[in-house]
Amino acid sequence: MDQELKAYLDRRFEENNQRFDAIEREVQEARDENHKTRILVEKLDGDIKTVAEGVVGVRESLDQHREEVRRELRDLRSQTQAVLRTHEERLSGHEARIRKLEGRGGSLIGAAK
Repeated sequence: MDQELKAYLDRRFEENNQRFDAIEREVQEARDENHKTRILVEKLDGDIKTVAEGVVGVRESLDQHREEVRRELRDLRSQTQAVLRTHEERLSGHEARIRKLEGRGGSLIGAAK
């Protein structure tokens, strides 16, 4: 084989070897990045599950709180209505007594003025 041809082929093989080595490095870097990305995704997946569990817990707590508030409002409404009825009954009693006093004679009320 001709020395010139041999030198040319050696240069070409060396260039190809360098390209191949560069490609291998790039492939290894891509594998490393892929591995790191998978680790991060797994961590994020765990974090997302933790947050989701927290959201479920908060929602359950909120639902319980809402039910407690509803119950308290019903109780308060019931108590308020009972107090209002009592006051209305007393007012009706006072009004009846006033009418009775007014009916006994206007002179008592007129004399007080």
